Amino acid sequence: MADIVLVEDEPTIARMYAEALEMAGHQVRLSGDIETLQAELDKAVPDLLLLDIGLPGMDGLSILHRLRGDPPTEHLAIAVLSNYTDRQIVHEALGLGVIEYVEKASITPSLLPGQVKRWLERELEERASGA
Repeated sequence: MADIVLVEDEPTIARMYAEALEMAGHQVRLSGDIETLQAELDKAVPDLLLLDIGLPGMDGLSILHRLRGDPPTEHLAIAVLSNYTDRQIVHEALGLGVIEYVEKASITPSLLPGQVKRWLERELEERASGA
């Protein structure tokens, strides 16, 4: 299935999401901060990046800006999973081309694999159509 990098600084949440995705057949690489994320991206650009906004060191929006400004990751499929629901944050993330902005409270680990499948299918369709 897909290679996914999950950027989440809360270990319990990261493990729950990762286990659900792994059970669905995905390869999941975990990151809790910008340094670990950069190391994972240096290994290989994933099919999908799941990004939290509230992170230590560099917040998710700053990471989004950085990724969109770097040629290897400028078109990377990114979905935000965050507890931040401030409209300005959501608007900025969507403006940076995230495929979805999901409030963590609305996506349980058991629902995440199905959502990831839909995101990846949509990304493939958009790339095939040249969008």
